Amino acid sequence: MSRESFARVGVFLLGILLAAACVETRRPQYPEAVRLKAEQPPKAFDQPDAAREYYAAQRTGTDGQPVDVLAQYQRARLHMRSMPRHSLRLGRSLPSLQEADLSPRA
Repeated sequence: MSRESFARVGVFLLGILLAAACVETRRPQYPEAVRLKAEQPPKAFDQPDAAREYYAAQRTGTDGQPVDVLAQYQRARLHMRSMPRHSLRLGRSLPSLQEADLSPRA
């Protein structure tokens, strides 16, 4: 393509860009009730006291005492070591970490 062709294409695209920038856009006109409702902040429908009680209940045991989360994680990690493994790359089952006496790599 010659320089003159590039210049013509550039002038054409610049004209389209300028024409698009000059187009006036209008916001849609909504009924008054819809507009007023959109301007009002939403009413709070939550129950903060119930949420606080639920949060506390999730962190207490059945005896009402706080749950030791770290001890639960430790028990879960020990249980994971006893679970069988499967290698997708090898396409076969592998012994658990406990059976293989391997420690997981960090």
